[in-house]
Amino acid sequence: MNIPDFLKISIWGRSLPLPISNFLEWAKWGGILSRESASLSVAYFHASPEALINLLPQQIGDWAESGKSLYNGTWKSGTLSSHYFEVSPALLRYMTLGELRNLVSFLDILATRSYDLANDCLTSAEEVFSHIEKQDRRRFLSLMSSLVEVN
Repeated sequence: MNIPDFLKISIWGRSLPLPISNFLEWAKWGGILSRESASLSVAYFHASPEALINLLPQQIGDWAESGKSLYNGTWKSGTLSSHYFEVSPALLRYMTLGELRNLVSFLDILATRSYDLANDCLTSAEEVFSHIEKQDRRRFLSLMSSLVEVN
């Protein structure tokens, strides 16, 4: 992350509706992600305001950890992880953080076979989950995971 990006993020970060302890947690995760990959931290910081609409302040770390878990040091995993931060705020309109973590687990397994397919699934996830009833989401995620594990 370059200095102008850091300054922009610092300025609008102060406007996030977070108590100081959660603000520090948010900033800490930005630092953790920047040590992994600058593009991850930029995606995280850019997605944060929208994600916080549907997250409790104390869930920031879990949300960030889910995105980080998709990254394993390769450029393809970096693309998938950054994509997670880009689309997860929209997904959080249709699913809980726990369900999002289940989706990440599915994507992680799928990525071992094909990063392109995992990215495609993530791209279409908002459209898919916007049509699945709340009571059916966990079963659908479980079915998806079972199918990818078997194949």
